[in-house]
Amino acid sequence: MKYRIDLHCHSRFSADGVSEPEEMVQAARERGLHGFAITDHNTCACVDYFLSAGLMREDGHPVNDFLILPGQEITTSAGHLLALGVRLPDLKGIGPAEAVGLIREAGGLAVPPHPYDNFRAGIREGVLDGLALEAIEVFNAAVTFKAANQRAFDYAKKRDLAMTAGSDAH
Repeated sequence: MKYRIDLHCHSRFSADGVSEPEEMVQAARERGLHGFAITDHNTCACVDYFLSAGLMREDGHPVNDFLILPGQEITTSAGHLLALGVRLPDLKGIGPAEAVGLIREAGGLAVPPHPYDNFRAGIREGVLDGLALEAIEVFNAAVTFKAANQRAFDYAKKRDLAMTAGSDAH
């Protein structure tokens, strides 16, 4: 079975987010998604909310056939970095290599989002080259210029990285 999961979503717990958690689940279901990763900026507060509301499980199993993955969009010293599958403290300002190490050590996946969008705090190629990455976001629905997604796709192919996609909905 194929699963459709948005790996980059924000809630009202992000400084720039407005989406209510329950509304996010409803909207995702209406769009035919099987789940999403909650990746608020520098916080896992929405993960805690989903857990306390019974909409998410600590063991990673779906609730009512809908999967919510823990995550965070960390503002590193060189740009944004998604931490997927883990709950971490606020690491704002940390170096990107150290962030990747902490994410991997915790069992998560480090994914640079919107890397070629010069207006959205993506980590630049010179820094990306030095990171021990396994994946990169190659489609971001909110990029300023669509060519940024193509450049990310080309970079992923060049480095043989897994490719992710996300709405970056706020």
